[in-house]
Amino acid sequence: MTIEIIEAIFQTNLSSYKKSVTELSKDSANDEELCNSDKEYIDYDQVIEDLYMSEDVLPTPDLVTIKDNKVIYVEFKNGKIDNKEKKKLKFKGIEGGFIALYDITSKYHAEITFNEIQLIEKEYYVVYNSNKNSQSRVGKMKAHLEGQQIRFGLKKYQGTFFSKIETMSNDRFIEKIEEIL
Repeated sequence: MTIEIIEAIFQTNLSSYKKSVTELSKDSANDEELCNSDKEYIDYDQVIEDLYMSEDVLPTPDLVTIKDNKVIYVEFKNGKIDNKEKKKLKFKGIEGGFIALYDITSKYHAEITFNEIQLIEKEYYVVYNSNKNSQSRVGKMKAHLEGQQIRFGLKKYQGTFFSKIETMSNDRFIEKIEEIL
């Protein structure tokens, strides 16, 4: 029930925030797009900036959508992901995935509780530039043997905050975009 309300909120109130994946993945500091796709999704960062106005804006993933009764978040990282960036990835997923989603839904449908937001199934994808975040040879072998490896310290959040977390290169994301989004 709650997911249907959120989907209606997205369609009714947030459709004007849609941008292409190319735009959403743009690294403004380097004026580079990480992914090239015309498919359009909600610019979650902009929604939250507008919602909070001049208040402290919560860190959020770049993209949000709903698919198969799940809220899907995607964060695009074109730069090198160091320890500081790893922490930001965690905050974006948790604060954006829970607190910001609650703030949006409560603005348009005050009856939804934070507990209901917590119970919604969520997935979090981090798409990175493989040229700037290469794995060691051992890491590549381990990823191959274990299947998809969750990088950047996010593994502990799978099964607790998110039903699924994946970290993948920009090329792999474009290959799987239809499946994911």
